Amino acid sequence: GGVGAGNGDFSGQVYTVDRPTVLSIVRASGDNTAASIVSYTVTFSEPVYGVDLADFALVQSGGVSGATLRSISGSGAVRTVSVNTGAGIGTLGLNLVDNNTIVDYTNNPLGGVGAGNGNFTGQVYTIDRLRVLSINRVNVSPTVAASVSYTVTFSKPVYGVNLADFTLVLSGVNGATVTSITGTGAVRTVVVNTGTGNGTLQLNLVDDNTIVDYSNNPLGGVGAGNGDFSGQVYTVD
Repeated sequence: GGVGAGNGDFSGQVYTVDRPTVLSIVRASGDNTAASIVSYTVTFSEPVYGVDLADFALVQSGGVSGATLRSISGSGAVRTVSVNTGAGIGTLGLNLVDNNTIVDYTNNPLGGVGAGNGNFTGQVYTIDRLRVLSINRVNVSPTVAASVSYTVTFSKPVYGVNLADFTLVLSGVNGATVTSITGTGAVRTVVVNTGTGNGTLQLNLVDDNTIVDYSNNPLGGVGAGNGDFSGQVYTVD
């Protein structure tokens, strides 16, 4: 190159480094959902294969529990992952966990050689199921009344509320019964005959999946008992 810095410089050939990556994991349907099944759209930087349920993990927080991965569909660079939302109210996220089984069509592993370097954190669903907010006394306590009332308030308008959805817990009181239910929308008034004797009387809701919101999502989510709620207590004197 002769005397002088730089006059012997030489540019070498270039490698194109093409590793598949995850571009996004996004909700496939609306947030703030009470649905028992939701889906995510997973988009890669190029067509891949080897995508299976073992490549994903669910992150549950708040009161959500029992959520499970359900199925994967799609091909090329896009997959749809279906998830059972379990029970409870809170958030649910889908993450990809790179275990080097996902590869592109020339067998380059996700993120390059080595597990974990293709990990990706997806969007989160807010799971907001129909639930009971309160079962409160309407009348004063203690009481000598032959009948008392409770106000039952749900988180959203419902239908399917009937006498079989309630039970009484009695201590010292005998023969008390739930006699009637009135109201619409998100509020019901439940009337209770206080029976005989002195003691306490409590109205509880027992979730048998007959109470649903206007989109037919059941109280507490799919499954009996996950919408149970204990009400306030009257002292009958």
